[in-house]
Amino acid sequence: MVRSVLAHHLHRRFSDAEIGQLVRHGRTAAFQTVVVRHWPAVVAYLTTCFKDRAAVSRGTEQVFSDLYDATVGGSPPAGSIRVHLLTTARTLALREWNRAPEAWDMADGFRNWAAAGGTWPLSVNSRITEAYHLLLGRSQGFLWHAVVERDPEAHVARVLGMKKQEFGAFAELSRTALREAYRALQGNAPDADITEPALSREARVDLSDLDGQLRAQLPVILLGWWEGTRYEEVRAATTPPAGFPPFLARAVRAASRVPRVRRRNNMLRCFAGLRLGLAAGGAAATGVVPAPSNLSASHDDAAPCAPSPSPSTAPDGSQAGHVSPRLVPATDVIRAADYTAESGTLAAGGTVRTLTDGSLLRFDTVDFGDDARIGITLGLMGQGPPGAEVAVRLDRPDAPVVATIPAPEAGSARWVRAPMRPTAGVHTVYLTACCAAGNSCVSITAFTFS
Repeated sequence: MVRSVLAHHLHRRFSDAEIGQLVRHGRTAAFQTVVVRHWPAVVAYLTTCFKDRAAVSRGTEQVFSDLYDATVGGSPPAGSIRVHLLTTARTLALREWNRAPEAWDMADGFRNWAAAGGTWPLSVNSRITEAYHLLLGRSQGFLWHAVVERDPEAHVARVLGMKKQEFGAFAELSRTALREAYRALQGNAPDADITEPALSREARVDLSDLDGQLRAQLPVILLGWWEGTRYEEVRAATTPPAGFPPFLARAVRAASRVPRVRRRNNMLRCFAGLRLGLAAGGAAATGVVPAPSNLSASHDDAAPCAPSPSPSTAPDGSQAGHVSPRLVPATDVIRAADYTAESGTLAAGGTVRTLTDGSLLRFDTVDFGDDARIGITLGLMGQGPPGAEVAVRLDRPDAPVVATIPAPEAGSARWVRAPMRPTAGVHTVYLTACCAAGNSCVSITAFTFS
């Protein structure tokens, strides 16, 4: 038990995705943190399927054992681990029902649902789920944990590997992305008003109470069988196991028999992948894919403004940049204040940086992954006359522009999304302002890629 508690303590700062990397590189005990985070949820779900506590216990261990095997085998779930675990639990319960439909230990409600064919309720509008599936896996995980299950902010941050201060910004980004995807499925412009007559009645209901509709619809559509009230009660009353579950205890014992030198080399490779981007070695060589013909003319190779040639990392008395070899996922909310270097920008309080004409922010080792990113979203506040823009370049301050984002009108603050040339691999990102010479024209709070 002491060893399992220590394992969780050592690894709780890692996200679920990072723990998967640790486990694949031989840090078997790290999986205990996934168990601690998600065990009560799986127990709660299986309690709505089985009457017998022993059946719930066996099923819960099997669900986590399956996830562990998939992780070690290099096939971890692409989206939310919580949703994956609950889906596995439902499949296990249905398999048990198929084996013995009249078994005494099945919950009556679940048995009746399974006997009726395991049908999804016809009263639920699936459009919100279609939009949900269009989101990146990290946004899906965020909406499930933060909105559907209403987990504490600190828990959501740990599971997804974000800073607690990024919670609010990422919440807004995720909801905005969901609304845009929903409207696109409806055939409406992404910024269409929710009262627009072209929107269906269901769409107006969904978009006017997005959080409530997510909680009401998403679990039922994703899982089919869902007793939300019972699930919440049991989850709140359940504590994770004090020690390793039997399957994990066996795996930890087996791993301890691996020669020490081999374990040490595995861990060196693992932490190199987590912190220095070893896993992205092949992607790092991937350049910017040529722009598709339907991108706007503002994405041509001509530089719309001339950036300052030599960004500085020296502190300006407020917020200094820093140089870090750690890969920064492009889908993270990247704060403007976390720049690697800057030239001509001003600190504007908190995490905000204000740009003047030609001023520049540089962000090193931004990892776009193997799947090309095609959009950028910036949190902007207009500071000057209209016409100001933020240009995005990769790898060099004088490189071709990959995206141009118009600044809002003076005094207006909002998230602005723009298309960009498809980009994969690891790059240095440069943000440059284009505005009337000498004037402060735009403030940046944060940005992310999608």
